[in-house]
Amino acid sequence: MAFAIATHAQGGGQLARAALVCSQPPCHYLPFVATRPPVHVNSVYQVPSRGGYTRAVGDIINTASYPVYDVTLAADFYAFSGYQYTVTGTTALSVTFPGQLNPYHLSWEYGRGPTNFINVRVVSWSLTSTLTYQPLTVVSTATAPFGKVFATLRNDSPYTLTDVRAVAWVGNQSSGIHAASLAGSVPPSATVMFTSTIQPASQTFQIAAQGVVSP
Repeated sequence: MAFAIATHAQGGGQLARAALVCSQPPCHYLPFVATRPPVHVNSVYQVPSRGGYTRAVGDIINTASYPVYDVTLAADFYAFSGYQYTVTGTTALSVTFPGQLNPYHLSWEYGRGPTNFINVRVVSWSLTSTLTYQPLTVVSTATAPFGKVFATLRNDSPYTLTDVRAVAWVGNQSSGIHAASLAGSVPPSATVMFTSTIQPASQTFQIAAQGVVSP
């Protein structure tokens, strides 16, 4: 008995898998063709927290030459007891630009025992959006005690940006990773200040920011 398996990206960016069973010879074998998703998981950290929760935190990266929108991830939590639970969620920012990192955090309350292993995967994404986004440039950063971080962000696009959001994170972030809303609008060449807290405190951290092109 032979199997032919094909994996492909469906419309809307969902991974699908189909299997065909060849039960009667002669069987014809076709080449395996796989399309690499435009975004994939770049890092995964397992972070236990108080209150019986464990977190899967990290970031994804866009390896394509075009923006990717509304990425959904799934984290599979495996307990020592053998119990498995899956949590889904989205990245902190709506769009991931080419070469950009975009963080995530997914939490599970492990009432069935401590977590032994976590697997994180991209399950869906979109290549279109009703909104047009532009990234902001990180001009400078600074740190202060207790995990405080500061950044100056600049709009290097020729458009006024609204709904500007920014996020700061470290790989093993023990607190939640959430994007913060900044100024209502940022004209071309203008700057905006961003303040956040990362835990554990670190001199090495990531910042990403984006805004919506004003109509």
